Amino acid sequence: MKYDRELKFVENLLSSFRLSVHYIDSSKDNDTLSTAAAGLQDILNFPMDAPVIIETLLNYTEDNTIYQLKNSFMCNYLLFRLPDTNPAIFIYIGPYTTREITKQEIYNLATQFKVAPGNMKQLEQFYQDLLLLHDDTMLISIVNTLGCYLWGSLDNFSLKRNSDFFPTAMDGITPLPDIKTPEEA
Repeated sequence: MKYDRELKFVENLLSSFRLSVHYIDSSKDNDTLSTAAAGLQDILNFPMDAPVIIETLLNYTEDNTIYQLKNSFMCNYLLFRLPDTNPAIFIYIGPYTTREITKQEIYNLATQFKVAPGNMKQLEQFYQDLLLLHDDTMLISIVNTLGCYLWGSLDNFSLKRNSDFFPTAMDGITPLPDIKTPEEA
């Protein structure tokens, strides 16, 4: 890939903040997407359909645009399409949250998605482990700097905040971190 070194640098930098960088290749069946998504969707009984997500990304994302998104599970992401890739390759960064998520909100989510009582501990653990950035300015600055490299300058791309161009597509790619029982730890 044309930007391997720069993307690897940003991946390593963001991993020090406990942020994941994921790639979606529109030409593949995206087992990677399915693997990354497995977990929270299973707990919430929320179906994940990789082909639908990819079709939505292809149809509704604009070139030279970074999207800052929040999904129905209160998870934030940054998403963009790599320039000069054919077939298209998308990058999404996250999940993270910009505020503390209360037990009541977790309970409401569990009720909405009819989470089995045995899965409540896992759901609570997911939100406890979710990276909290009270101010995501630094993250936006890092991604804007990458954008300047990818597209030439700040004038050549835009940032769309809290865009809802595909409100449920990002719901399908909320990874669940590995959770170990006390016996496994």
